[in-house]
Amino acid sequence: NLFCFAALADKQHGTFYTDCTGNLPVRALDGQQLIFVAYDYDTNYIFAIPIDSTTSEDIMTAFRSVVETLTAQGYTPTFNVTDNQAATAIKQYCLSKNITVQLVEPHNHRVNAAERAIQTFKNHFISGLCATDVNFPLQLWNHLVPQAVITCNTLRRSRTNPHISAYEQLHGNKYNWNAHPMAPPGTRAVIFNPPNLRSSWGPRALDAW
Repeated sequence: NLFCFAALADKQHGTFYTDCTGNLPVRALDGQQLIFVAYDYDTNYIFAIPIDSTTSEDIMTAFRSVVETLTAQGYTPTFNVTDNQAATAIKQYCLSKNITVQLVEPHNHRVNAAERAIQTFKNHFISGLCATDVNFPLQLWNHLVPQAVITCNTLRRSRTNPHISAYEQLHGNKYNWNAHPMAPPGTRAVIFNPPNLRSSWGPRALDAW
């Protein structure tokens, strides 16, 4: 049993899983309609990137971003499990990066761990949406995703070192809350309007979120 466990762990080393959510109820003002989700096994990190559509171009832009981030942080991917969306483009790109690709049929939750990651991230993201101000425009949902990715991964344990978060495992340090504090997503606020940008009798702050 120990030998089988070790073999499984070695097989999953360098593995990441990718998939897309369904369309959100509202298209973002910037054009995004759904979220590309990737899950890295070693770090237990969940990536979430808003995209416009499931075209090969949009998926590959997000896919490359994930691979480049993992590689830059020292977790070079060697194996990708994905469904058939943009399959040809993904296979060609992975071939150029020496990444093996396994295609699975859509909605096969047992093979593609990105399906589980999508459920986890959606639960986290929806809870954030429910905490927004009652007047927060839902068309700005895409601007809430980066914060949700950070908070989600600071709550998740690293797989290789359970004593630290997935965020710290990937980025090499803890999130600096003092340097970059966060308010609840979609909080109504006023933003200081500096003298060089306002008129003499102009408002000293502007409504914002």
